[in-house]
Amino acid sequence: MTSFFEQHMPLFASISVVIGIMLMVWSIRSLLKMLKAAELARLPLKQKQELNFSVGGPVVLCVEGPLLTRRFSHLRFTLHTEYGATVPVKNHWYRVKSSGFSKVRLQLQTYQLPHPGRYQLHIESLGEAQPNDAMHAIVFAKPHLAANVGYILTMVLALWLLIGGIVLFALSITT
Repeated sequence: MTSFFEQHMPLFASISVVIGIMLMVWSIRSLLKMLKAAELARLPLKQKQELNFSVGGPVVLCVEGPLLTRRFSHLRFTLHTEYGATVPVKNHWYRVKSSGFSKVRLQLQTYQLPHPGRYQLHIESLGEAQPNDAMHAIVFAKPHLAANVGYILTMVLALWLLIGGIVLFALSITT
């Protein structure tokens, strides 16, 4: 005598695999879209430069460059308002890093912008320009750590459903 679950195990396995694949594709696409939308400004590597923010509030300073780059290792960043006041900064005790096949992005600091408008970024200890500076960038983005964690947890759930469905299907064939 077989139970209802045992009789329909291939169906449950198929549904689990399909839901797992769909959830994985959705979460990866949503994560990439969110990361692109979070970017507020992309700047070249220069000692002093002006930028304009259309929003106030928290913004995250990220550095981006080739894998294993050491160009940012001893740099200090300060952000000033158009009137010369220093913008309050909070250093990250846990630096979020995202990497691809050729680039890596590291979150360094969060600035609390008092208002939308023009700001000036100063980079200390940058030194002379180097030939590969074009491959490096300073990126300002909206904070998105909580959304990243949510998408990663969704991907873990999707993998759990996908692998669980494959195991269920294998069990249904062998029994």
